Amino acid sequence: MKLLTLLGEERIKELVSLRIEPLDIIHGELKTLILKAENLRPLGKQAKAWREGYVEALCDIYGLTYDLSFIIVENEQKGEENGRSL
Repeated sequence: MKLLTLLGEERIKELVSLRIEPLDIIHGELKTLILKAENLRPLGKQAKAWREGYVEALCDIYGLTYDLSFIIVENEQKGEENGRSL
């Protein structure tokens, strides 16, 4: 299944049409996926290990969205300081 289908393609299209930054959309969707995964009730040790690994991977990517956001803002500020826009 495509991730876009899982997240709700129409809702994502609506967010894009509202001109919400793609990185902000990704950040929000990751948080939703993390919360859903944390609330899964694993059946057995393997399922629990899978869920924990899945949540950890989502959290790593979620953290990356923060890092990217700060880098973008920093680059924009540097561009403004140097009299140019990015």
